[in-house]
Amino acid sequence: MKIPSLRGILYLSFVVLIIITVVIVGLPMANMMRNYVGETARGQTEQVLYHLEQSVDRTMGRIHRLSDQLVELERLRQFLSTGTPENPKATNTAEVESFLNQRFAELVQIYDDVVALFAFEHSSTQPLPAESIRFVSSRGRFEFNEEKPLLEEAWYTGALEAEDDVVVTPPHLQNFIKRNYIWVVSLSRLLHASPDAAPNGILLIDITIDEIKDICLRNSTDTHYYYIVGPDGALISHPKDQLIHSGLFDEPIPQVLQGGNTTFGIHVDGRERIYTVRQEPLSGWKIVAVTDIRNLYAPFLPALGSLSAWIALGIILLFTLSRLISTRVLEPIRYLRESIKQVEEGRFDISVPVSDYDEIGALAQDFNIMVKTIGNLLALNEEEHRKLRESDFKALQSQINPHFLYNTLDSIIWMTAKGRKDDVITMVSSLAKLLRRSLAAGDGLITLEEEYDHARQYCIIQKIRYRDQLICTFELPEECRHLPVPRLILQPLIENALYHGIQNWDKGGRISITAENIRHTLTITVSDNGVGADISRLREILIGKTAGKIQTSIGLKNISDRLGILFGEESTVDFRSRQDGLDVILTIQSGTKGR
Repeated sequence: MKIPSLRGILYLSFVVLIIITVVIVGLPMANMMRNYVGETARGQTEQVLYHLEQSVDRTMGRIHRLSDQLVELERLRQFLSTGTPENPKATNTAEVESFLNQRFAELVQIYDDVVALFAFEHSSTQPLPAESIRFVSSRGRFEFNEEKPLLEEAWYTGALEAEDDVVVTPPHLQNFIKRNYIWVVSLSRLLHASPDAAPNGILLIDITIDEIKDICLRNSTDTHYYYIVGPDGALISHPKDQLIHSGLFDEPIPQVLQGGNTTFGIHVDGRERIYTVRQEPLSGWKIVAVTDIRNLYAPFLPALGSLSAWIALGIILLFTLSRLISTRVLEPIRYLRESIKQVEEGRFDISVPVSDYDEIGALAQDFNIMVKTIGNLLALNEEEHRKLRESDFKALQSQINPHFLYNTLDSIIWMTAKGRKDDVITMVSSLAKLLRRSLAAGDGLITLEEEYDHARQYCIIQKIRYRDQLICTFELPEECRHLPVPRLILQPLIENALYHGIQNWDKGGRISITAENIRHTLTITVSDNGVGADISRLREILIGKTAGKIQTSIGLKNISDRLGILFGEESTVDFRSRQDGLDVILTIQSGTKGR
């Protein structure tokens, strides 16, 4: 019986391998690439939609909160009740109007997206002409545009029809003021001189949505574009609005408005498009992402053709080279195999001697180059991984600072609206000390003693807001004072305890912060006597399973991520429920710093 030669075995093996590769790997390749492109496109779409939703929610939420504050403003109620028989002791009209004009102007300076603020007196029994209506505004006194009757403006009539709800008017030209033409989105609502009185005023807030439009335009390409449409079908923002208005481009607005959050495909002008729709709750706006399927795959068609040509060329070369393999290669192959096993065990310092410059010699030389290249790539990958972790940490560190600053400024605005000027001065002084620490340069690590001082300043601010009904205690053992911790890990936890634990708790608030260091494990506990919380839901926030409330998800998730980056996965955030409140426990493996 004739024993098959190694040449024949290798030749037959190459033939079988080529056939299997073409059938099993080549045929699904197009489908795999299509799935990859689709998943990449969906990921990009979801990311941009998330940023758009966050931007719209942030903008509309701030404006709704501003309108709530103005509705409760005592001077505004005095303005609406001045001169009425029900309020004979009303404050002097000129003094109240001057105060409100100045206050509205200050608020426009504080809120970047607010263009103008107005409050108009409204009579439901005897409508007055525009020139007879009393009003205050951030622009001071102005003349009404006779060609645009105030009482016929959509935001005016909409507020009357919506009773006490906030009305959002789509982008329009706000020109009820003479010689004034501004493109704005309007929020309006009714005002009451007293909680039990009939509405006798209308609040108007004109805002700009340039930031939202910029996100839509910046992320729109030939394959993806994004737009926003109001609940009545009016376009809020669209990168192709000029083509739409001229009738050269069409959007399936009725399908977009049919449901809430949805995804559907449709053919428009013979081209398949995928529409992903998200609804913003405060304004009712629909945020829409559109993917053009043909344009999505067009860039990859030349690459697929080139890949097919290279595969065909490779098959021809493999058939040719397989015939040239020598039968006397067993020993070099065995030696090469042993070397490969050493590489599999993690050794990248070996080198196969090259005795002959034939195919096996070339293979041995290529193997040496490959092993050296892999070793270099592993070292490079390790260095890039380290830099990526540093970059992730800096990104997380920069995220917490604006979040903290926003909530503190919100407290200052609230105190100012209540007229507590002395408390505002004290609060701003404490805020300045906080900013010097929280915005200081460095790698994000400070001593636990400095972090305690930062938390004390924050508690001073909150004690002013809650009129000393809040008690904060700090216990810091001497051995823990100089241990390194990330910046701003206590303030978000104190803030969460206030907002979700004891803000509406009628028994008075108590928050205590304690620390202990046992065997290189630093444990920090933030305890409150509030209403408690759902621990399972808090743990879901840490792993990103649920977003939770904005301030809770930002604070807890951010702290957990930063601890993991700096001190490893053993450093965690956990929770413990008590009969009279909740404990938030930070565990930091101080001995692992520098990972």
